Amino acid sequence: MTIGGTTTGTNANSYPATFTPTSNYCWTDGSTTAITVNWTISKAAGSLTPTTQTINLSASALTGTVTYDKHGSTGALSNSTLAGTTITWAGNAVTVKGDGSTAIAGKTITITMAADTNHTQATATITVNATYWSWGAGTGEAADATWFTGLKNYLASHTGASIKTSSNGNIIGTTKTVTLTSPVLGTTAHRIRVIDVDRDGTNTVTFQTENMLTDYLNNQYGSSAGFGSNAKWEGSNAKLACQAYYAAFPGKSTIKTVTKQTNSEYDKASLVESNETVFLPSIFEMGLGSYTYAPKAAEYTKGVSTAYAYYDSDAKRVKKKGDSGNADWYWTRSRSSYSSDYVCNVSNNGTANTYYYYYTTVGLAPAFVIGN
Repeated sequence: MTIGGTTTGTNANSYPATFTPTSNYCWTDGSTTAITVNWTISKAAGSLTPTTQTINLSASALTGTVTYDKHGSTGALSNSTLAGTTITWAGNAVTVKGDGSTAIAGKTITITMAADTNHTQATATITVNATYWSWGAGTGEAADATWFTGLKNYLASHTGASIKTSSNGNIIGTTKTVTLTSPVLGTTAHRIRVIDVDRDGTNTVTFQTENMLTDYLNNQYGSSAGFGSNAKWEGSNAKLACQAYYAAFPGKSTIKTVTKQTNSEYDKASLVESNETVFLPSIFEMGLGSYTYAPKAAEYTKGVSTAYAYYDSDAKRVKKKGDSGNADWYWTRSRSSYSSDYVCNVSNNGTANTYYYYYTTVGLAPAFVIGN
């Protein structure tokens, strides 16, 4: 017989070959016409090999990348989706980016390599876990640099009433323990308290030390005692101490620079605008704007004439000297309208008061903003 039709092939397919008896030969039924027989090259199995089987996301590692080796196939890669992540391709690498707030436990993404001419479809899975920021179990739990990074990432997708503790509680008024990298006014480990959300910009949380720093301003930040060499916030010992607090703060990279206004003259409507990292709240921000000797230049703009949400009573304004001391007085950044030598402060019963700028036994309670 003679063989014709398609007798060779390279790609997977079904091919027709023909067989025709030569002269003097026939098939068993006596016929001599050509018979077509299909023969097949099957597809080889495609396969995907990932460089890792698991991606673990966290506050400090929001993205994870897996590279896939495609064995034998030129088929395109694609992937399933996973809530709380954004998945992108670049060549043979897939990158999974978490949203910074949606916890993920043992969820899988399926990677698919499409079938091509000579290979079957192949799939592989990677397991994704994501553990981000959480407020923690309760008052006093330590907050370090990683915790503040997690908080900032969390705030990127939370605002207003949605900013909660991990147990869905109201975050305003809650406290944490934080430890400075070096002492500031005798303080290292101390508690901080949330005094407002979204007050100093959208997606922000404003903290203040729950109590005063341990030591008074006695010449540690300049030759002048007390608040400074005069009653002005700019250039004062109080501001220098706040800057030292910022430098020693474990999560300082997450502190947002905010714009504040402060009266520069005691008897005029004169406001100075400054960019602050760690600062003292004004007498108005402490909820004491009706004080007789509050400055005439009330900080009307940028929201600083309004009290932080936490400070709605005298009792909440009371602060101790250190977390274990007795209640005492502490400075605001507002210059008093009583005299050019006076600065407004909060008394040991949470009411407003005013003292000479060089008064040495008034404490410091720094505030700062975490956010985007």
